[in-house]
Order: sequence, then C-alpha cells, then structure tokens
Amino acid sequence: MVVMKKVEQILSFLDKILGNAKRVFLQTIHHRIEIEGFDGWHLRTAKALRRYAGIESILINPGNFKEPALRTIEGFPVIFVPYVDLNKLPLHRWGHVSPSWTGLVKEILSWLSEAGFSPSLFVHAPRAFNSLLLLLGLGDPGIPVLLQHHGEKNYYYHFLRSSPENLNIVKTINYYIMHLLDCRIARRSRVVYSINHYDLLYYRKICGAYSRFSTMGVFLEDLKPQRSKCCDKVRRIVYVGGVSRNDWKGSDILLRVYKALGGRKSGYELVLVGRIKDPDLYRLGKESGAILTNFIKEHEKVMELVANSDAYLITARSDYYWGGPGVAPMEAMALNVPLISPTLRHIPEEDRGKAGIEIPWADRTSFEDLVSRVRKALGDLEGLSIRPRDVASKYFDWRVIVKGYLRDLGI
Repeated sequence: MVVMKKVEQILSFLDKILGNAKRVFLQTIHHRIEIEGFDGWHLRTAKALRRYAGIESILINPGNFKEPALRTIEGFPVIFVPYVDLNKLPLHRWGHVSPSWTGLVKEILSWLSEAGFSPSLFVHAPRAFNSLLLLLGLGDPGIPVLLQHHGEKNYYYHFLRSSPENLNIVKTINYYIMHLLDCRIARRSRVVYSINHYDLLYYRKICGAYSRFSTMGVFLEDLKPQRSKCCDKVRRIVYVGGVSRNDWKGSDILLRVYKALGGRKSGYELVLVGRIKDPDLYRLGKESGAILTNFIKEHEKVMELVANSDAYLITARSDYYWGGPGVAPMEAMALNVPLISPTLRHIPEEDRGKAGIEIPWADRTSFEDLVSRVRKALGDLEGLSIRPRDVASKYFDWRVIVKGYLRDLGI
C-alpha cells in the first residue's frame, strides 16, 4: 500500500506540527474532499476544540490523489488518503473506500500514545461505508472513540419501512445487516452524538448504546444579533444554500411556495443566498421577485444578510434524510432570527417553540397545505415574543458542545 510506505514521512509531518500539545483528537472525515474545498464545517470541530479546550486535532479524509497528500490548513495537520470509487459497481450505492486508511489510523494512534500524547478518535459520519470499514478494522483501539452523526441514513428505520408491495429483498437484507453492524460499533464506542430524534431513540432503546443530542455548532460569541427578540414585523425571509431540483432541503419547493404566496406582491421579500444552476428555477426566482444573491464567499456578509432578516424559511422534504436543524439555521437562531421549518422537530420539545414555528415536512402534506401553513406561520410570528438565540446558546454554542466532549471523556 502506497500510504503505508509513507508512514514515517506522515509521522514526521505530525511531529513538527503538534509540538507540545498534550491531548489530540484524531478526526476522520469519511467523504472525499479536494484540498481547495476543505473548509467550512470540516474544520469547525477542530477550531472549537482548540479555542475552548486547548486540544489539537489531526484530520484524515479521502482525497483524489495517487499517494497521500500532507497539508497544514489553518494550522491543523490534514492528511488526504487515496480512495477507490465503488459507485461504478452494480451494487447498493456504497460510495468509496480508502483501503489503507485503517492501517494508517492504527499507526498514528500508536505513535501518539508512544510519544506521550493522550489521543481520542473522533469519527464523523460513522454509518458511511468508509467509516464503517475503518471502525470494523480497528476493533478496540484502546482509546476513547466518539462517533458524530451528520444525518446519514438510519438503516434500521429503512428496514422497518420495507413493505411487502415494494419489497426489495437485497436492500432489505442489506439494511438489516448494516443495522446490526451499526449497533455493534455504537456499543463499543464511548458515546454516539446524534443530531436528530430518530437516532437518539434508536441508539438508546434499540442498540443499548450511550447517545447524546449533540451536533455541529456555531461560534455564538462571534455572532451579534440586530434585534433583542422576535418578532414585531415579518417582511424579509431568508434561506442560505444552493437551489436545485429535487433538493432534499426543499429549496426548489421554497421557490414554488414563495410564488404561491404571491411573490414580492405578497409584501414579503425572499432572499436566496446561494447558487441557482437550474435555468428553470432561476427563471422562477426572478419571476416571483425573489432577491437572488448568488454564492457569497465572505461568511460575514452572509451573516449580515441573515441578521437583517425576519425569518429563516426551510421547506425540507423528508425527516428520514435530515440531520438536525442545520448549521445555517443554527446561525440564524444565534442572530435571534426565528425558523419556520420542519427541522424544528429535531430540537428537544421543551425548547422547540422558542426557536420558531414548526411546519410539516414537504413529503408529508399537500403543496396547498404547505403554502397555507407557511402563510399562517409568517402571520403568527408577529404575535410572538421569543429569543431563538437562547435555544442556540443552550444546544448549538460550541462552548457547550466542547464541554460535553470533555465530560464524556472524563476530563
């Protein structure tokens, strides 16, 4: 294996960067990312651990390279390992595999321990096939293993939804086997961080594993609201993210809902922050009077647009494919902007109403009902006196999340 031949070079690379660090999180990110695309949430956990606990991180993920690529990104050592694309095979959509990264992770963990560091393994998206193979190959690594879900498919619930009239025996068996492996790995880990209520119930009740509600967070102290509370007048609606056809976040449905409300003539402005590559959807946006900003690279400018909005609207399609509220909506809450969204269901019930108004998932109701519910929610917001920032502070502030990591590690 090319990767294993480079072990000495990789360890020397890490030794120079880690310096006098004591505790280290080795974070594995399952999906392939090119070097120029390695930003955003991929570094958020590492930044939070460094800022609030003084813990350093090593990040490993697949990259489109023939041999390992070693980089320092914002002061963090990042190792890109080669992968094999399995999507070309006529099987269930497994994705891709990095055959050598299990051995590499073992070598790095062994070196960290021998060099006097105190390592923990943090596996992002543990149900992804690449992560699953890593965890099975590692067995018991002898250090704390923390699993962080990002909304991957829950195989157990898909297995339960298999009905006789549309039964695919191969997929059904596949779902059941993956469910058994998922439970086995969860029970061996220190904790499974879950970001929706389905997974919390699944791990606690079905698998008998320790699971906590925890997700990607926001740097709350860096986000300054423009209002002390919600909601006097609701005029400007915002959505952050690309717009595409059949998008699981329902961005295309959002445009149709806005047009059905009356578009700009309704008195509401819709600001879409993101690319619209589909020409028909772009035309729909222009015809309805939506404000189309295209992609904005500067995060501060995006936050300024959100902070000056009155509601953040999501018309997501399906709860089975949704991984919690989402980072952009968390940032909106941190700016005291309420959500109108079905994803509020993934916030604990006692605080759900403090974050905004819950609407149905788009695939669970008719389009006419969805439009009616959005119209009512926009009107109802004006009668509320809530502080969504309080919800963000309780659940999504990185300071709170990092304290949870330390508590689960016994630090």
